Amino acid sequence: MWKKLLSRKKPKYNTSQIPRLSLGFKQTLTNSLGPNAIPVMPDSAERLFHVVMNPDSEALDFVKAIEGDEGLSSRIIKIANSVYFDRGSGSESVVEAVAVIGTKELKNILGANTFSTLFLNNNPLRDQLWEHNLATAIFSRELSIRRLPGKENEAFLGGLLHDIGKLLLLDVDPSGYERIMKQGGNVGAFCPAEEDVYPFNHCEVGQFIAELWNFSDELKAVIRLHHAPLDIIQDDPLAILVKSADLLSHRLRIGLKQYADGLRSVAVKELPHTLNALGFSEGESKEILAEFPMLFEEERERLQVP
Repeated sequence: MWKKLLSRKKPKYNTSQIPRLSLGFKQTLTNSLGPNAIPVMPDSAERLFHVVMNPDSEALDFVKAIEGDEGLSSRIIKIANSVYFDRGSGSESVVEAVAVIGTKELKNILGANTFSTLFLNNNPLRDQLWEHNLATAIFSRELSIRRLPGKENEAFLGGLLHDIGKLLLLDVDPSGYERIMKQGGNVGAFCPAEEDVYPFNHCEVGQFIAELWNFSDELKAVIRLHHAPLDIIQDDPLAILVKSADLLSHRLRIGLKQYADGLRSVAVKELPHTLNALGFSEGESKEILAEFPMLFEEERERLQVP
């Protein structure tokens, strides 16, 4: 199936066919959340995002973007001097740190560190959501290495941002969204619980944010469609990949632990089908389940996300 998926000339679905948000829907969403609920992306984050997403970005582009943020500069130098990257000479500047880490790895590190502060608040659920997002990002990248080489960066960012709509809803309506999370988490289905209260779900909210912040069509599709049935996204390998990584995180009980039973029960049913759609055999799927918990811990330490 995987070879056929990559070779089709006229797919049933592609990123140009992402369901559109009508002007009326956008107005309804804005009225419900408030006109200032979705802020403009911070300048420093926007600069970094464009560097990370641009396949032609060079080392100097990363240096300029990082040096504009004093806190991030210190963090990148610290990461370069960690046991994962240090070559013995030590890094004292952003230029040296970028050279040691390399632009490929730096894209993931910057993505994780930049977006870790999105819609930041003191709600404990926020940290659990972020842990789930980080796991989904790490798993998406690893699945991409194995099945969609060349898309590792897009896969990582897609996993990292797939639930950006939840982060916003928790920030705007903390007590209300906590109740929704409890209702949806216990049965492993958030969208229906959200739609019982709001005239939208977190996937649509996420798409709205992605449009306002000028995300790529690939990221918009992943954010909007990561809960879509497999037959809807069967011709979009990146969406299937992030959907699989999302389910893997729930299957392995990473993040949102108080709802782990409900989320895991759904993942147990759906994950074999999504991994099969990616071309993984039953044996390979078992290996993934055995390997990925350690992978998450190692990568979280290496990325040094605050």
